[in-house]
Amino acid sequence: MKVVVSIIFAFSVLLQGCASGSKSHKDFKLRSYKDLTTKNGMRVLLIKDSGLPYFTMMMLVRTGSVSDPKDKKGLTSMVAGLMSKGTKSMSATEVAESFGQIGSEFSASVTSDFTLFQASTLSSHQSELLKNFSEVIVRPVFTQTEVDRYKKQTLSAFASILDDPSSVASLAIEKYLYETHPYSYSSSGTKDGVVAIKRQDIVNHYQKFIRPNNVDLAVVGDFDDDIMMRLEGYFDGWDQAPVSGPVLSSIPQIDKIQIQIVDKGDLGQAQIRLAHIGIPRKHPDYLALKVANTILGGGFASRLMDEIRIKRGLTYGVSSEFDARRDQGPFIVSTFTRVDKVGDTVKESLAVIDKFKKDGVTKEEVENAKALIKGQFPRALETAELTASNLLQLRYYGVPDSYLSNFLEDIDNISRSDVNRVIQAYFHPDKMKIVVHAPKEKVTDQLNPLGEASSISYDSVMQ
Repeated sequence: MKVVVSIIFAFSVLLQGCASGSKSHKDFKLRSYKDLTTKNGMRVLLIKDSGLPYFTMMMLVRTGSVSDPKDKKGLTSMVAGLMSKGTKSMSATEVAESFGQIGSEFSASVTSDFTLFQASTLSSHQSELLKNFSEVIVRPVFTQTEVDRYKKQTLSAFASILDDPSSVASLAIEKYLYETHPYSYSSSGTKDGVVAIKRQDIVNHYQKFIRPNNVDLAVVGDFDDDIMMRLEGYFDGWDQAPVSGPVLSSIPQIDKIQIQIVDKGDLGQAQIRLAHIGIPRKHPDYLALKVANTILGGGFASRLMDEIRIKRGLTYGVSSEFDARRDQGPFIVSTFTRVDKVGDTVKESLAVIDKFKKDGVTKEEVENAKALIKGQFPRALETAELTASNLLQLRYYGVPDSYLSNFLEDIDNISRSDVNRVIQAYFHPDKMKIVVHAPKEKVTDQLNPLGEASSISYDSVMQ
């Protein structure tokens, strides 16, 4: 059995572009589904798919790492990772074997906003999966032995992360950007936070947040007609509890270019991140910004790629994204370059964004970006599982299901003036935080013309 606790789990609804060629809007029809609720308050999404003999259970818990106590960062991820490490009737080994015997695995992914549990098997084994999945969700025990083992594994994983320059830069920019806000740290936590977590903290978190009234369960595939009756039985005894969301600190404002060097002396290549605060996922300008960002840095034909890679040869890759979340997520430009080209790469990246804001976009760019986005749409929903995943996450963020039904038409209705309006409103090339992960002594002089740079040691990003 494999348990995956994601460091960064990006919301994946229709984010990447591909070749155009989507069908007429009239040809698109969202898969049929049913919404039901169990007696204990668990919301259930049923998507019947008899085309293949599979059965999937997918549970979204409306609690993510933003709910971690300030001194115990990583608690949500630890709870998620330990759910399958032993229940009231099975040891950790027995849980692993029970899933493995039906060709399944139980996975747990944690984001800043929510937690996702998932498992799949052949439809002929749906009874076993129902039993195993519900056992893990309803009756985990969190033994001290497993808690100690998981903490040790997590701390070892942190050391591996610090050996990956791209991961270090990505973690550092969010820490620098969000400061004391919970989005500032990885969902897997910090070294001090993980060490401070006690078994009782894990039990308390589970009892408070892993409750039927705080989850959405999707059941997908070729399931039997009595599925709701069976869900009622397997999740019986799992009781509701009052659930309140976290009180989040305010997001810091940026009023100028600020630079931080994440120092590591042996790097021959620098990782660069430029960022400012973006929008929440529920924002009405989300789609217009999606079009704008596609033009700026959302594909190989983007302006950033054209200028930074193709014309200037400063990097092999550069991209930008609005990572919209429940609160205001970040806008981030990501790239890498030779250490001696850091100053040029940062300067030219800022210049591209500045020109983008000053001059706006052409009608041709808008139409090409819209075609790119529409081309991805069928692939984003091509399986019932993808449809379920999208619906669960959209609902969590408060986005109506009609977002999917109306997507193609809504993209078509975005005009050049819409795109230029959001560019003016949400892109701020003169108010960005910049992280450069490189040897401090080799990049400081390159960056000084852009603004005075502070510095931290690379191993502090996990603290």
